Amino acid sequence: MVCFRNLKNNVDDAIALFSDANALEDVILPPYETFVEWFNEDLKRLYALVKSAADALNLKSEKDKESFVLIFRDLIRNKNKLDIFTEFTWDDVEIAEQEFNDFKSAYLDIHEEIKTGTVEGESILSDIDFELELLRTDQINVDYILNLLADLDKNSASYEHDKNRIISIMKEHENLRSKIDLIEKFINEQLGNIDSKVTTVSEQFEDFMRDVRRKAMCEIVDEEELKEAVARRVFEKYEFSGKIDENLIKESFIHKLKFKERKNKVNTIKFKIQELFDKFDY
Repeated sequence: MVCFRNLKNNVDDAIALFSDANALEDVILPPYETFVEWFNEDLKRLYALVKSAADALNLKSEKDKESFVLIFRDLIRNKNKLDIFTEFTWDDVEIAEQEFNDFKSAYLDIHEEIKTGTVEGESILSDIDFELELLRTDQINVDYILNLLADLDKNSASYEHDKNRIISIMKEHENLRSKIDLIEKFINEQLGNIDSKVTTVSEQFEDFMRDVRRKAMCEIVDEEELKEAVARRVFEKYEFSGKIDENLIKESFIHKLKFKERKNKVNTIKFKIQELFDKFDY
């Protein structure tokens, strides 16, 4: 006789024996409906705090901003788990996809405030892990945006709408936000002048990026009063090794500086170099 008894406790014990006893959820995934329920519960918490992405950006107190970030971070985590299921559809959750992406942009805007230091004084938000890796996707990258640009027609009645949608997509993805001004510049200055018989949008964009990056490096050299030849070695070393040589930066200084001034200048240049390569890396 076959005994169909409940084996759940035995399974749980076996999993606990060979792994983390607190990680049963990661091994035996709850049903799809459970994740939908969790997601919608987090949504209720979100809507109790703010009704729209605009409201989130207009939050005044740091405590309210902290609450928004923590709640939306939970939503992102649950959304990533929902994506595992092939049956996932936005109709099953109580928010539209575009509205979710608008909240995502607000979430990234608040992170940008902390990253750039535009928040005055000591911020409680500085201690929060925004877990930006949850928002990264290999599908939405510069190549994806360039494919959209290839279909952008300046003579079309929907041109402004299509252009704004491309910029909106970039705002929704952390890995593309630093490149928004470059893409806008490329659209405004280059896109309408591309002869598809001679070159492609991607090839034109590479030439454009190379030229703009060279000018950006020259600006750093001029603004910080550096020796061009030495500064070029700093850039090249960072590009190929990912490391910034502080001694080489000091060697590039045209003027002699006191210790504190020299230290501050090195930090400023390091920040500018990292920001530059982040913007132009794709």
